[in-house]
Amino acid sequence: MDAVRSICSNGVCCLPRDGGRPINGGGVRDGVARRSGLAVCRRERIFSEESALGGRFEVKIRATDAILPSHSTINEVGKLLSDRLLVNDEPREVGVTSRPVRPEEDTPRLVALLAAVAAVDGEDEDASEEAVRETMAWPGHDPRRDRWVVEEPGRPDRLIAHSLVWRGTQDTHADIAVAVHPAWRRRGLGRALLERAIERARDLGATAVRTYADEGHPAAAMFLHRHGFAPVAAYTEMRFPAARVPAPPVFPDGYRVRTYGEVQDLPLLARTMTAAYSGLWGHHAVSPEDLTPWLPALRPDGVFLLFDEPSDAVGICRGELRESRAEGTGKPMGYVDAPGIVRTRRDEDLYIPLLLTAMRWLRAQGIGTIGLESWGDDEDTLQRYREIGFTDARRAISHRFDL
Repeated sequence: MDAVRSICSNGVCCLPRDGGRPINGGGVRDGVARRSGLAVCRRERIFSEESALGGRFEVKIRATDAILPSHSTINEVGKLLSDRLLVNDEPREVGVTSRPVRPEEDTPRLVALLAAVAAVDGEDEDASEEAVRETMAWPGHDPRRDRWVVEEPGRPDRLIAHSLVWRGTQDTHADIAVAVHPAWRRRGLGRALLERAIERARDLGATAVRTYADEGHPAAAMFLHRHGFAPVAAYTEMRFPAARVPAPPVFPDGYRVRTYGEVQDLPLLARTMTAAYSGLWGHHAVSPEDLTPWLPALRPDGVFLLFDEPSDAVGICRGELRESRAEGTGKPMGYVDAPGIVRTRRDEDLYIPLLLTAMRWLRAQGIGTIGLESWGDDEDTLQRYREIGFTDARRAISHRFDL
């Protein structure tokens, strides 16, 4: 179970859109390429040259693209991307160097970078400051050693790229993520940061690394394939409409649900999270020590443990209110972390009643539309969720690279 939201839901784009392709990837006419409401004046082709410098890298580029508004007024996205306007007739060479993250100083800048990425890529990620700070506190993650950023040349208050690696305390693999500002893609930044994250994963003793590519961006998957990654599973985000009413849950005989507020047993919670999601790609084995920093953000009455007395808990499902995902309504959005059932009970009809339990709790909190996040569930399980009213909202493919 992902005790804290996993890599793909923290607002960090796992890969640049179109495998690092610049936003002006469309056709060119009269020296102007148009795409996503922007006009990009291309004066000459960009070249990149990379060299390893110890634990750092340097990328030399020719900054030749002038990003201009495609209309007489600059729209919100256009302004975001045109803050760095390059209009020189001759290209200029710029040296770009990565450095470790400075959490307090860089968090607001990282939020701005992720917002720029989301504005162009169109991915519905939580890139709020709250979400970014949460990722900085992942168990076993040291942001000063496990994250890197690249500052915009001449403007050190702005970040143009970021990468991270995280190996959970109980895991043999590591998660990695890379984000590159749309105006700085196709210049070697993504590849260099990806390689840096992989090298750090080796230092951490990981046997494999994983990352995600949005299903709507096939070139991102191609980028991963070129670097030796293979697809293994999927992350799926779904929606249940506000107009529908979740049915009352009906469990098989002998089962009963208790909230964590009733149980108040941290070792039991850790054991259940680990066992219920065992074997599902995208989840992490957790210890009580891993969960301790997470507890203040937990709603004990929204965590539902399924028991088959007198055995230990055999399943878990968690409802969550996310203030950062208000989506203009002024109210938090409700999410369900998809149910987990221990291996020996997965053939029984337990997923849907456990999910409905969490959904009805969210409705009792005043939530309308309900989101569901599934990490590694098979297609049969996802189809069960669709049959009770969920529809797919987003899907990302998890890729693995063995070290």
